[in-house]
Amino acid sequence: MADASLAHTSLRAAADQVARTLAGAARAPVIRAFFDEPTNTVSYVVHCPATRRAAVIDSVLDYDPAAGRTRTASADAMVDYIKSESLTVDWLLETHVHADHLSAAPYLQGRLGGALAIGLPLEMVEFWPRYLREVTRDQVAEAARAVLGQAPSTTGWLLPGDAAPRRSPA
Repeated sequence: MADASLAHTSLRAAADQVARTLAGAARAPVIRAFFDEPTNTVSYVVHCPATRRAAVIDSVLDYDPAAGRTRTASADAMVDYIKSESLTVDWLLETHVHADHLSAAPYLQGRLGGALAIGLPLEMVEFWPRYLREVTRDQVAEAARAVLGQAPSTTGWLLPGDAAPRRSPA
């Protein structure tokens, strides 16, 4: 029961943070987009302006199918930005498995640290309560609507406020 209570508290805290930000009572996160034209993919670095802690979302590892080789130019542009802003990367997030590009998350983890995470596959979303143990389907749906809105393809991560991701050596 403690796990369900913690999960519900975390979901509520995330929804409250979004509401405070929208009301102007909290600083909004800084969001920097990086567009990869060959794959038509937008990657993001999102950080808290107060703590300088960041997450990288949907990074791209450049791939040349004709040569069968990868490059890191797109990922290195993110590294340059993160370093120029003196950010600490806590999370490297993938919203889903991508058919249109390779992820640069393992490369970025080696350069910047941070924990890797990916959203649940679509077929598992139906069974969230089973995966989240005692958290009810209604609690997950209520928090998702409050935090993520109605977009059908949105993935989000809700973490307890004191969650400390494991960091890889830089």
